[in-house]
Amino acid sequence: MLMANRLAILLLAALLSPWPGGLPAMAGEPYRGVLFDAHAHLSKRSTPERAFADFKNAGFEKAVLFADVKRAGDIAEAGKGFFLVFADPFIRDKVRVDSGPKEVRYQFSGDRLSRIGKALEGGRVRGFGEIYFRLGWAPFAPDGIVTDIEGDDAKRLLAVAKSFDAPVHIHLDAKHVDILRRLLTANPGVRFVLAHCGFFKPADLGALLDGHPNLFAETSLVFNPFIERFANLPLEDGDLKADWKALLLRHAGRLMIGTDYTARRADQLPKLAAYYRQVLGFLPAVEADKIAHGNFSRLFMKD
Repeated sequence: MLMANRLAILLLAALLSPWPGGLPAMAGEPYRGVLFDAHAHLSKRSTPERAFADFKNAGFEKAVLFADVKRAGDIAEAGKGFFLVFADPFIRDKVRVDSGPKEVRYQFSGDRLSRIGKALEGGRVRGFGEIYFRLGWAPFAPDGIVTDIEGDDAKRLLAVAKSFDAPVHIHLDAKHVDILRRLLTANPGVRFVLAHCGFFKPADLGALLDGHPNLFAETSLVFNPFIERFANLPLEDGDLKADWKALLLRHAGRLMIGTDYTARRADQLPKLAAYYRQVLGFLPAVEADKIAHGNFSRLFMKD
């Protein structure tokens, strides 16, 4: 009888709950569902086997892996369906100019775009990324990277993306919001994933998502308590901040988790998985599932 009364109370609370997906997990109870990572890198010096082992050890079950298109076959063999390869037709390299220090070059390759197109057709590659349209600073590019979104190179990339319905994972920082709006408006047939939530404030990102149905976002770096330079953490004093809570609930269908994994950050993966489970534990199960893995599946695994 007591158990029946408890179940009745829980059912009534769920029906009256202001949470769109019903009752959230109990405070302090971590999310126990599947985790898919929407942002990871395979560096030149690492191997697919190493990346696979790192992700399995951390408890992730799938990941988008940015890699050279030439490595797609090796990645598929090592990961056995674990990784979804995204490739970049721009080649990033360091070039010494005269006798001065090396400078970062980010140059388009028509040959690489052709390879990516064939890989998209064969299912070995699932999308484009990470495309650096506006990068303010990174250890590998302290002076940043600027790519013309309206130039011929970008247009060729976006035309291929549209023809294959392939998502384009972009890095475009918040201070260039006008450029982002132009990109989204000019390419309504292309689905864009904004790396690191663009480092936007939650309300500003929410407004962009409201206005542009072809925009999605992932939370790498901004939800990382182990890299303070980029973080805008969603938890404070053991609870979910109001601005992040509002965004995660309103746009649960457009957000994904990410780690920005590289082999050098492998030690962070288990800790990031635990942190994401803590964050998602404050959300109703329906919304938490979408952000943890549902949107990833819908956007990247349509077949």
